[in-house]
Amino acid sequence: MVAELKDAKGSVLIYSIVACPRCMKAKNRLTELGIPYKEVSLDNFPQCREEMEARTNGKTSLPQIFFNEIHIGGVEELDELISDKARFEEMVQVLQTNEAPAEAPVAPQAQTEADYDTDDGQLGGEPDEYSRLVRDMKKANLIKDHRVGLIKTHKNAFKGQDLIDWLIKAKKIDRKHALEMGQELIDRNFGQETSNKGGDTFSPDRYYQLLEDDETLALNAGTPAETTPLRPGELSDTLRRLIQCVYDNNVSKDGKTVDYEAIAEDEDFERYVALSKELQRVDFTLSTREEKIALFINVYNALVVHASVKVGPPTNMWQRWKFFNTVHYLVGSYLFSLHAMENGVLRANRKGVGKMWRPFAKNDERLKIVLEEPEPLIHFALNKGTKGSPPINTYSAKGLNDELKAAAESFLESDEGVKIDSGKKTVSISKLFKWYADDFGGSADKALEWIMERMPAGDKKNQLTKLFIEGQYSIEFLNFDWAPNGKEKEAK
Repeated sequence: MVAELKDAKGSVLIYSIVACPRCMKAKNRLTELGIPYKEVSLDNFPQCREEMEARTNGKTSLPQIFFNEIHIGGVEELDELISDKARFEEMVQVLQTNEAPAEAPVAPQAQTEADYDTDDGQLGGEPDEYSRLVRDMKKANLIKDHRVGLIKTHKNAFKGQDLIDWLIKAKKIDRKHALEMGQELIDRNFGQETSNKGGDTFSPDRYYQLLEDDETLALNAGTPAETTPLRPGELSDTLRRLIQCVYDNNVSKDGKTVDYEAIAEDEDFERYVALSKELQRVDFTLSTREEKIALFINVYNALVVHASVKVGPPTNMWQRWKFFNTVHYLVGSYLFSLHAMENGVLRANRKGVGKMWRPFAKNDERLKIVLEEPEPLIHFALNKGTKGSPPINTYSAKGLNDELKAAAESFLESDEGVKIDSGKKTVSISKLFKWYADDFGGSADKALEWIMERMPAGDKKNQLTKLFIEGQYSIEFLNFDWAPNGKEKEAK
């Protein structure tokens, strides 16, 4: 019967406010049951609050739900109605057959809506109510610098109690409801506690900062488009197609040389930078291993390009350390440096080159995102912005295994990956196999076995196999070319 409500004569109307957990629960319940509804947002139509209170005998809590002229109540009363099967079916039948009478509440016309920014972004999702709440907070000047004591200042922050007081006054809700909204703001990854000591529980006594105002200045900081959280695969494919256009226009055919100056002027790159903000909304809860790997490889390579355009490529050892450890993206609300992406996520939290500690400590929340086992093939897909790196490419979750296999075979076939001198009985291999020895068996000989298993058939593999079987060979490591892979400027 519920499915037939698409052509119902009656109507359901909900009075609500932006970012109200109970309002969203009620709307979700109706959507799940296939019952269409009209919404009167009291943020957009504040003039309707007085009418709502008059129709509900003075109730101020939200939501307030009407089936035609019949006042159902809030979300608790809606749940009670749904659980009473006979009464619920009777109400559905009323909606199905009876038009709303003249005394039923109606949604106001759009031209009476209060001044409100409704730009909902570019990904096609429904407006995210907590993005709207953040914008309202900014309009109310709720976010500002707070001095605590003589020295400490929380910049661009808000105190929990100030948010509660503002919600009670501006949204006309009770304290319990305001606390729920504050908690949802944290749970939905829009804000974080400034000292990181308060955990994930919203408290009136603590100070909070919007992720976009974090002083670490992630290159994709800023408010994302108003969409619901996305699986890595959903966003990764969109980002991959866009950044691939940038690569097609500005990277040499062999994937080894990048025209960063041209990228800085590329409209596709500007679109990518805007879309990269959506990485903040990625939800890894149900992600597959392939989705994680594809996303982080693509994001790593894109961040190298983004940072090289924004701050310039590193040209010495100190600049490289700073580049790989202090350039960040926000992914799924967490900060990730290039070091954290590579060694934390893709290498299953192993120590990086020259590092004494693992990227993530035991209590680091990013641990829930890391791979269970490291993926050695990532080393032939990650481009560090250097001439010695593998070519830049993009990777899809669906075809990941074949794509990584092809990247590895191409690298091992190249002289940058493996060189063989049969006369001197010498095998020279990339320093990647030295730096990341644990990923390839733990020793040079184990790495050589790994290489033989994955090198494509041909003369090179035959030479390597012959030397390996004879056992009379030495292993050397090739010099790694750390020179930036940027296109050289043409002489004028």
